[in-house]
Parts: sequence; structure tokens; C-alpha cells
Amino acid sequence: MAKKAAPKSKSRSGNTKKNVPPGLGAMHDLHKLLEKQQFGSMAEIEAFMEQVSKGPIPKFEPGTEQEEAEELVYRAMDLEGDDREELLMEALDLDPECIAAYHALGAAEHHPAIAIAFYERGISLGAARFESDEYIQENKGHFWGLTETRPFMRCLQGAADCQFFLGKVFEAMGMWFHMLELNPNDNQGVRYDLMLSLAGFGDHEQFEQLDKQFEDDASAAAHFNRVLNLFTQHGPGPQALQTLDVARAKNKHMVPLLLKKDAPLYRVTSYTSGSEEEAIAYMDKAHLVWSGVPGAKEWLKQVAGK
Repeated sequence: MAKKAAPKSKSRSGNTKKNVPPGLGAMHDLHKLLEKQQFGSMAEIEAFMEQVSKGPIPKFEPGTEQEEAEELVYRAMDLEGDDREELLMEALDLDPECIAAYHALGAAEHHPAIAIAFYERGISLGAARFESDEYIQENKGHFWGLTETRPFMRCLQGAADCQFFLGKVFEAMGMWFHMLELNPNDNQGVRYDLMLSLAGFGDHEQFEQLDKQFEDDASAAAHFNRVLNLFTQHGPGPQALQTLDVARAKNKHMVPLLLKKDAPLYRVTSYTSGSEEEAIAYMDKAHLVWSGVPGAKEWLKQVAGK
């Protein structure tokens, strides 16, 4: 990608994004301010939060080129096309090791073979910064709770998705397993893609280990993954059928979309439980996996009465 001339710096008033819900910019400022504090005790944290609660949240003013670069990336998320790319390149001019900028550049690419190059650069920088023995020992398990490691985790997810769509599913699964080690709470929801793949390949032991770890997950995606795991393990018997009945009650749109010849051409980033958007989000990878399991779609068609 050719490097473009950086635009002139914007005023700090551009810190609040115009197309996001009110208050999100203030929350961003609060998170950045919290990162810069050196709290020595819980009492100091409570005193800081009490002070903040008495008035408007102060605007975060970057004090280093690295912080300025991250602010430019944050502002770029409200832009599209060349304007977005120019701001991201300006961020990399300030900080060539800005992981958030590499994630944003990868997310803007439509072809996974191009996008993965940006994600892998971010991963390389993050691995050098966050995967030392000392850092892992102190922070393993909390890589989403730490704002400094979130861009690294986003790059891992982006690269894993690219690997999947490039046909390198085992490589993607390895990355998803690694992400769950770094953040067992799985705030990014990578367990759905991982368990879907495990069910499709018939790796029932690892599927069941993860299903036990997330046994309280009552989402439609979790239920349909359980259906596929039972189908590849036992075939179209009563166990799979009973679980399918529960899954269909969770979302009536799943089976009709799985039975379509092609997956929806667009993705969704938010949805409500039981909605068609929830089913479309699952189709992103599930349509490919279910289609690759012999007899699975034929069984769904028979059960659905079509």
C-alpha cells in the first residue's frame, strides 16, 4: 500500500466522535486517564473516581507520540476510505509500532490475504511487547481487561479470521486456543468459531472441554454448535434431534439460513437474541462448516420439513 501524505493535525475538539452514542467519547477519555494514573491503593482509586464523578470527565490530552498515535486511530474509526487511511498513516508516522493502527488497516481490507499482513505486523509487535515470561506470568488471563493489550488481541482475532477464510482452519484454531489462554473469559467470543470448527472436524473431546468451560452459555450459536457436535459424534439420532429442537427455539432463523445455497453477503456487528441478525452473524463461518459435514444439511432439511 502506497503511503499517502499525512493530513494536517486536527484540533483536540475532534476527540469526540460525531457518529457514536453520546458519552462514548467521555468514556474513552476516562479509560485513557485511568491508564495514566499510578494508583498505590484501592483508596486512591476510589478518591480519583469520586473526584471525576463530581464534574465532567476531563478530556484526555496525549503526552507522548505513542498516545497521540492512538488518539488518531480512535478518530480514524469515524472515517471511511482515503480519509481513514490518511489518518492511520499519520498515526504510524508518529509511532511506527502502533498496534491499533495495524489492526485498523487490516480491518479496512476486504481480502483476507491482504488484511492478514497488517494483523500479523500487529501480532509481531504485540508478542515482543506482551509475551515475555514476566509479562505473561503477571497478566495471563487478563489480556482483554488490560487496555494496552486489546489491540494485540484484536489483531489475533483478525488474523485468525483471515486464516479461516484462506482455508487454513487449523492455524486459525491454534490462534483461537491461544486467545482463550490469554483471556479465558473470552470477551471477543472466539469460542463460537473454535467450537464450531471442533464440531465440524469431529474433535469431540476438546469440544466438550470447552463446552464445560462455558456451560452457562445459552446463546443460539452455542446451541447450534452443540447440535453439530452431536451430529458428527452420533449421527442424526435422538440426542442431536432433541438438542436441535432447543436450538431452533432459541433462534428460528438459523435453520432456514443454513439451508440456503449461499451464506448472506454481509456481516452484522450487533444483534438481539433470537433475531435474524444473530443468525446472520453465525452464518459468517457456520455456513461453510455445516456445508462441509456430510449429511448435515440434508438432515436439517428433513427435520425442517422442506
